[in-house]
Amino acid sequence: MQLWVCSAAFFLVSCGGGGGAGSSQTATLLTAVNLAPQVVAGEYYSCALTNAGGVKCWGSNANGQLGTGVTCPTGAYANQSCSSNIRNPQDVFGLTNGVIQISTSANSQRTCALKSDSTVWCWGAGYLGDGSTDRSDIPIKVTGFSGTPVQIATDNTHSCMLMADATVKCWGTNIVGELGNGNFVNQTNPVSVSGLSNVKTIAIGSAASCAILNTGSVKCWGGMPGNGTSQSGPTASSVPVSIVGATISNVSSIAVGGSNVCLVDSNSGLKCWGAAQNGQIPTYGTLYGFVPTPGGANADYVPNLNANISLVTVGDCPTSACVRQIGVLD
Repeated sequence: MQLWVCSAAFFLVSCGGGGGAGSSQTATLLTAVNLAPQVVAGEYYSCALTNAGGVKCWGSNANGQLGTGVTCPTGAYANQSCSSNIRNPQDVFGLTNGVIQISTSANSQRTCALKSDSTVWCWGAGYLGDGSTDRSDIPIKVTGFSGTPVQIATDNTHSCMLMADATVKCWGTNIVGELGNGNFVNQTNPVSVSGLSNVKTIAIGSAASCAILNTGSVKCWGGMPGNGTSQSGPTASSVPVSIVGATISNVSSIAVGGSNVCLVDSNSGLKCWGAAQNGQIPTYGTLYGFVPTPGGANADYVPNLNANISLVTVGDCPTSACVRQIGVLD
C-alpha cells in the first residue's frame, strides 16, 4: 500500500488542520512510511504506525506533538533547521517497536499510542495522563489506573481507553462532562466512566464521548450526548445516557467530531446529531440538532445513504461527514 497525501489534508486516510473536501492541492507520494497499517492526522501534523510497530510523525511541532524530543517555535516553517525535521516523517522517541494503535483527532495537538505490553504513552499538548497538565515533546507513560487497555481514543480536550473488562476510563479537561465520571472536574489521570460496562468500542471528540455496547446500542456523554441537550455545561451530561429520538439497536460504526456525531445502524441506516449549519446533517438545513423536533432531532435519518453503509467518519468544526457505502464508496 502506498500512502498519498496532499498539502492541505489527508483525503484518503483522515483530515486535519482545517483541510476538507474541495481544498486539495497537488498530491504527493509519501514513500517514507509506505505500507503503514495506520495513519492519523491531527492539527497540522500527522503520524503513522509502521509495520515494525514504530511511530513516525511529521508536520507542525509547536507543542511537541511529533514526539521527537524537539519542540519547534511558532513560525517554525520559516526556520530551516526546524522545518527540515518536520517536513519528513521522524521517529517518535522511544516508540520504534511494539505499538499496536495510535490516536489523535483533527483539532488535536496530542497523540497517544497503545503498546502490545498494554501500556499507553502520550505526547504533545498537556493532559497526557501522567498526573500533570504539562506538555511533552517525548512520549509520557499514562499512569494512575489499573486494568488492561485494549483501545485508545484521543481528542484535543481529553483521552479515553477501552479496558479488557469492557469498561472505559478517561482523563483530560471535563468542561462539558466529557470524562463521564459524574462531575465537571478536570482529571490528570484516568478515571472510570460511571455506570458503563459491556463496551465493544469507543469514539470521542469535542462534541461528546460515545461507546458502542456489545448489545448494539450506544451510550454517549459530554456536550452533545444525543439526548436533547445543548452544548453547555449545565445541560451537558457528565454520565453516559441513551440516544433518544431514533431507533438505535444494531450500531456498527460511530464517529464523533468537533460539533456533531454520526452513527451507522445496520437496521435503520445513517443517523446524525449536532451542528448542521454547514450541511453536515442534510435534513436540518442550517439548524442544530439537539432536541427531538424537525430541524433539530437528536439522531436524525440522513437521506440517500440508508443502505449498505459500513463506516462513518466526521471532522472538526466546520465539520463534514463521510461514509463508506458497500458497492458505492470503498
